[in-house]
Amino acid sequence: MDLGLLPSLQILSLALGVACLAGVNLYLTTFLAGVAVRLGWLDGPGAESLAFLGHPALMTVAFLLFALEMVADKIPWVDSLWDALHTVIRPAGAVMLALHMFDSAPPELRITAAVLAGGAALTTHLTKSGLRLLVNASPEPFSNILVSLAEDGLVAGLLFLTISYPVAGLVTCLTLLVCVWIALPRLFRLIRASVFLMWKKLRLPGFSSAQSAGALPPRISADHEMLVSAALGSPECTPVWAVRAVAGRVRGVKLPRQNTFGTLVSVREHPAALVFLERRWFRRRAVKLTLPGCEIRHDSAFLSENLVIYNKTDGMHVVFRFSRAEASLAARLAEDLLRRLGRLPPEAAPAETMRVPVVTVMEHNPPPTPSSPAPRSPEIPPIPEFPMEREVSLNGAATHEPAGRRPESV
Repeated sequence: MDLGLLPSLQILSLALGVACLAGVNLYLTTFLAGVAVRLGWLDGPGAESLAFLGHPALMTVAFLLFALEMVADKIPWVDSLWDALHTVIRPAGAVMLALHMFDSAPPELRITAAVLAGGAALTTHLTKSGLRLLVNASPEPFSNILVSLAEDGLVAGLLFLTISYPVAGLVTCLTLLVCVWIALPRLFRLIRASVFLMWKKLRLPGFSSAQSAGALPPRISADHEMLVSAALGSPECTPVWAVRAVAGRVRGVKLPRQNTFGTLVSVREHPAALVFLERRWFRRRAVKLTLPGCEIRHDSAFLSENLVIYNKTDGMHVVFRFSRAEASLAARLAEDLLRRLGRLPPEAAPAETMRVPVVTVMEHNPPPTPSSPAPRSPEIPPIPEFPMEREVSLNGAATHEPAGRRPESV
């Protein structure tokens, strides 16, 4: 191994470790790195690469911004807004730190370090922002404070490890990144479902589901009907209802992936089965769920209304989530499934309306008696006819004047 590469590898390890931490809290990372430079905790090429962070002006600005972030990061929903504003700032700050640390390196090494630092910072930033969105879904504010303090402690501890042992710090940060990338699809589905339900809850005062009030929609497309028929293994399938839902908790059964969007379908020919049409990018996948022996109920959660299906014997537990505006819809689905399984009496048909003959009562005046003569209607006097004009003689001369006007005296 070329010993001349050791300083570059040490600087690269330090740069990537700092970039990972900058994606979580850029200002705290910058300020603590400056403190380490001022106190002389860095040795070798790492001290030279981070010497610019010890400038008093840069440390002052970083400390003030960290103090502002420390307050905003502990207020529910304000922290998510703060993270949204820093979606570009944190990766850009990590790229600038990497470029300054490799100021005297060849251009290809500088560009490589900048790209890696930006990707690492963006990954940690998105992970932190998504987890804070999930924490904000909790109704109490104390979890935000605890998570914020844990993040600050994690940044301080990993930065101390990275500064003292750059390679060990880099290995730790890369291990965390690999774990995040492995869990990223599941985390993305969880964040997307939570954001969707949050948005529906915010629209709750002015939002009402048409499915909750009217009849359950039984229509699905021909392609989806073929998928349902294949999942049930029967050519005959007449949908009773088909509603959109989010697959929540799944345990004890090979059902769709958790927090996936899809359509829940019930078929008349198979009352003891449900089919969930899972939406996967540009295609659908049908998953069958058998209901005999299962308990079915409707529960309310903080963000959603849940249709819960579980079996105590097999340990199966499945939750289908609906928005808070669809509480009546989830209750109707649970009632309909229990009725189709024979655990509830069939729904009573509407009673026929009793027809009452219509009797027309006509008022009439009794005949007059001799003692009380019949009242006469008052006679309307005739309207006098006025001539349109009359002849008036003024000083021997005849003239015509409109009717109703008095002649002027001479």
